[in-house]
Amino acid sequence: MLQYEQDHTGAFPAPENSAHQVLSCFATHDTPTVMGFETGRDIDWWRTLEWVDETAATALRQKRTEDVAALGQGADFATQVHGRLARSNASMVAVQLDDMLSNVEAQNLPGTIDEHPNWRRKYRVAVGDLGQDARLRATAQIMKDAGRSGQGKGTADAD
Repeated sequence: MLQYEQDHTGAFPAPENSAHQVLSCFATHDTPTVMGFETGRDIDWWRTLEWVDETAATALRQKRTEDVAALGQGADFATQVHGRLARSNASMVAVQLDDMLSNVEAQNLPGTIDEHPNWRRKYRVAVGDLGQDARLRATAQIMKDAGRSGQGKGTADAD
């Protein structure tokens, strides 16, 4: 999971230095979406729920700003994240629908029942329209441009 894949110095690995026989992703239903990570929405929730005090939240936001800068240098953050995943050596890459649809809130906030709208959010795009959604098509193109539409990506012999 890319958002937690940091070395002892806090640096994220370069895509060309990533493992081969893995499934790589940015997030899961229990972690911040790409936009949630970029904006620190998870930290906002932790502060609202008083899981962290303001001093800790400030430190976490500073670290997050550094992480976002390290992952998203320059362009649209989600595009940078998806491009980084696409260029990785991973045999498989998973991309969340939440991230392709630019959702900020995570599907679930572990440790909550009523405080967070866990598993209640509905998408604003009908299932039948997903194939025509420009955001999904753009992410698919990122994957295709990185060679993810053919066989062999992520295998030691193919790289």
